Amino acid sequence: MKVLIFLLTLIFIVGISTANAGELRRRAYSLTPTWDYKDNQGNTTTIRRRSYSLTPTYEWSGNRGHFGTCTQRPYSMTSTCDWDDNEGNSGTIQERPYSLTPTYDWNDNEGNSGTIQQRPFSLTPTWDTHSNE
Repeated sequence: MKVLIFLLTLIFIVGISTANAGELRRRAYSLTPTWDYKDNQGNTTTIRRRSYSLTPTYEWSGNRGHFGTCTQRPYSMTSTCDWDDNEGNSGTIQERPYSLTPTYDWNDNEGNSGTIQQRPFSLTPTWDTHSNE
């Protein structure tokens, strides 16, 4: 579940704000797992898990008409999510297997990449996103 959350976050970052840092927060009282993302330029995105999908799948939509999905690979040794969006972008988000703090690496079909890392002491599950550009 954490991997998928990070994966969706990465997808948003890649599609809307490739070179920007941002913050992803889980909503505390949502029945459907939901996260809000905001980058350092004011772009926002909402990420939700599909309730009835056989394979964990997440959907996101941003404040600029950007949307897409991320689906977890069912038989991957390391948690991996494949994503695509309405602008022709695609890529993967993959959990680092041996990191002390949950960390995910993302990439897209245009050579962009970055990381998502959970803050170790936040009361609300919060992740920071970074681009390698």
